Amino acid sequence: MNKLPVPLHELPSTIIFNKHTVAGMAQFRVRSKKLLEALLWLQENNIYYKHLKISYCNSNSLPDDGDIISILANANNESNDDLNENFNNSLEENSIFALPNINQQNRIETDLNSTYPTTNKSPINEFTSEGYMSCAFPTLFPTGQGDFLQPRLITVTALQYFRYLMMYKDGRFAQDPRFRYFAMNRILRHEAITQSNIYLKKIDLKNKTIHDLKEMINSNPSLLYNIMVYSSRLASSNGFWHKRYSELKSMIEQLGKPTIFSHNQLLTIIGLIYPGY
Repeated sequence: MNKLPVPLHELPSTIIFNKHTVAGMAQFRVRSKKLLEALLWLQENNIYYKHLKISYCNSNSLPDDGDIISILANANNESNDDLNENFNNSLEENSIFALPNINQQNRIETDLNSTYPTTNKSPINEFTSEGYMSCAFPTLFPTGQGDFLQPRLITVTALQYFRYLMMYKDGRFAQDPRFRYFAMNRILRHEAITQSNIYLKKIDLKNKTIHDLKEMINSNPSLLYNIMVYSSRLASSNGFWHKRYSELKSMIEQLGKPTIFSHNQLLTIIGLIYPGY
């Protein structure tokens, strides 16, 4: 994507309910002037936004200062008459109320399946596409410097990289509501890929079809058990948590059940380790 802002009709049609606002109202506040200023600043100062094309036409279609939820609804409904009929009674201008609805799940599924944002024919390769992280989080990487895939003198692992960012001096990475989950997801997925490749080479499972795997498991039932045991190395996998459960159970059997646990003590310890958080 090299043109911003994106036309409203190309935005995803998923609707988010904000439980922290009155009656579950979801707000999508947009200030066109501020948005345009931010894009111009990024174009001037961010190395990955240098070739950005700014669409003043799309910018002018946005409100000066207002909620675009009703505009989003209209944009999606104009491209799909069926959705227009389905949502006529459920969408109100500038707000959505999270009230129980018998057909709500069906409507969400219909919406997701019927309207899909346009995508580029060349997907981003997160292994080689330098700057994709900086472009996704411009408020965290305002100049584009510090991207994980940028050339550096000392090679760092993803775990070292994200750990450093989460403990960065101004706290902006740790306080961002999305970046922490992005970092965790990135680490877990790539660790799973690495460990899987190691295991495949170890027992010669590369280039095997599903039919081949079924035959191998039928002829050697212990193979499935070995795979499950090896999966315990992957953080957050079922095997990983089963192993932690077994370790905890063994500790309780050996040391006895804990009788006292103070939540305040835990907060005190965290405060000593991470001052200010």
